[in-house]
Amino acid sequence: MIKILLKKKSRITVHDPKAMKNTEAIFKNKITYADSLLKPLDNCDCVIIMTPWKIYTKLKNNSFKNMKRKLIIDTRRILSRKNLNAEYFALGMGN
Repeated sequence: MIKILLKKKSRITVHDPKAMKNTEAIFKNKITYADSLLKPLDNCDCVIIMTPWKIYTKLKNNSFKNMKRKLIIDTRRILSRKNLNAEYFALGMGN
């Protein structure tokens, strides 16, 4: 996903408590790395959840309040049961 977004000239900030070192070894300074879960959400256009880590289940409406465009793509469906005030797309789910 990161490689595709970089080809599209996207600015990317990643947060992953378990894969940060590996990601940094691959992408080096091509992307930004975040220690905080919420800070990268400020002024971002889109959040893509790619891992099922429990920390991401704690996200709620208030977490997304400072986003420019509230677009959430959840590839793990971990937020699907929450009533979010955002454009929310959970992969693998029908209407």
